[in-house]
Amino acid sequence: MQDDIHNIHDKFVRASFSDPKRAAASFETILPTELSSQLDLGALKVLSDSYINQDLKEYFSDLIFEVPLIESSDQKVDVVLLFEHKSSPGKHVLIQIGYYMFAHYMKIIRQKQPLKPELCIGNS
Repeated sequence: MQDDIHNIHDKFVRASFSDPKRAAASFETILPTELSSQLDLGALKVLSDSYINQDLKEYFSDLIFEVPLIESSDQKVDVVLLFEHKSSPGKHVLIQIGYYMFAHYMKIIRQKQPLKPELCIGNS
C-alpha cells in the first residue's frame, strides 16, 4: 500500500513541476527576489536524474533542474525540489535531506562532472 501512496505523490509532483515554464513560475514565487533575480529561469532545464535511494523513496520525491546564472550562462546551479510524503515530519528529516544532498554530489563526482552549487527546496 505504501508504494501506491508514494507513486501517487511522485506522479503528482512530476506532472505538476516537470514543465519548465511551470517550474520557472514556481521558482519566481518561492525563491527570494535576491536569488531568483540571479537565475536565468527562462533557460531552466529539467534533468532526468533522481537521487532518491530505496531508503528514502517511501518518503520523498525529487525533481532536479539546471539553471544558468544571468551574469554568466556557462555557470549553472542545480535547483532541487524535494517533496516529503510523510504525514508528519520525522525527527531525523534534516539528516535525510543532508544524506540526499550528499548523494547528489557523490553522483556528480562519480560521473567526473564539475561540482556546482545546489539549491534544495523542500515542502516541509
